[in-house]
Amino acid sequence: IADRTAYLMDLFTGTLSIGRHVVNVFGEYSVHVSQIAIDRLSSQERNWRILQQTNLATDKMEGLNRSLVRLANMPNSPETTPNLQPSITDLASMFDAWYSALMNSHLRLTDLVAGLTPEELEGSSYASEWNIAQVLSHLGSGAEIFSLLLKAGLNGDPAPEREVYLPIWERWNAKRPEQQTHDSLRFNAEFLEQMVALDDSQRRALHLSMFGQDQDVIDLLRLRLSEHAVHTWDVAVALDQDATIASDAVVLLLDILERRVNRSAKPTEKPIEVRIVTQDPKRLFVLNVNIDGAVLRPLTNLEVAEFKASLELPAEAFIRLVYGRLGLEHRHKIYEDGVDIDALRQVFPGF
Repeated sequence: IADRTAYLMDLFTGTLSIGRHVVNVFGEYSVHVSQIAIDRLSSQERNWRILQQTNLATDKMEGLNRSLVRLANMPNSPETTPNLQPSITDLASMFDAWYSALMNSHLRLTDLVAGLTPEELEGSSYASEWNIAQVLSHLGSGAEIFSLLLKAGLNGDPAPEREVYLPIWERWNAKRPEQQTHDSLRFNAEFLEQMVALDDSQRRALHLSMFGQDQDVIDLLRLRLSEHAVHTWDVAVALDQDATIASDAVVLLLDILERRVNRSAKPTEKPIEVRIVTQDPKRLFVLNVNIDGAVLRPLTNLEVAEFKASLELPAEAFIRLVYGRLGLEHRHKIYEDGVDIDALRQVFPGF
């Protein structure tokens, strides 16, 4: 974790025990970092220190890597290949994969904002109604709320009511930009530390009633990563117009995207049916939108129906489309056939 500004000094002095995994999603290596000194290291120094303090991968982490390799290197024939699902099935490996992507997103965001001046923190983010500090404030209050959700799930309690969240949001909104940034990184680190401290029995026992469904520990990580990775891109693209959502998050989020579509898409009077082909990783979907809402589902090689409309694009861009973040300036390698992508953008206004 880099500390390149005075207002982050008190957060990044000393030693942080977090027992975290740092995973290369394409399987080049897996490492376990048991304790990392973070006394104002540069990004390059941090990476060097992590590698120096690395233990060799355990059999469990090697198995996770093999699963991720299979997931990231799927066959490239959309005409004949079904949507293969990740072979990460046991709880420990699933936890490692989602936790590692969330940790990497946190480290990425820390590096992005550590060198910014107070004035730059008040610069625009991709989220039109928020500046960069306000994005951090949203993620910081979110980390505080997710800690409450984690506690409730461990105690067998229902998720807190919205009234509990209101004073949290008000308190964060009242902070100065520098404090929003500082506290956001601290609360995010604390939530990650709470998650990784869970033992196997706690991970299995955690259940929480939320959004009308029973959520487990993996669901909490999924919800948090989907928010954190996308909002980190909101900051990253404001600083670099070629920025993309992190690849390890893309691999994981793509296969749960249908949940987001079913929940957030706007209905349309004119029905839309379009075949979606993603690259990196390869996936096939069909998207149906009508007056009742939208449904995204995987396509398999057993389905022979022809589609009048198709859309081919990077998986990362498809995620941004669904999250309302596919503006004109960020459309690369997108091929439309019989579909108006601007009509799809109206279906997914984002947040």
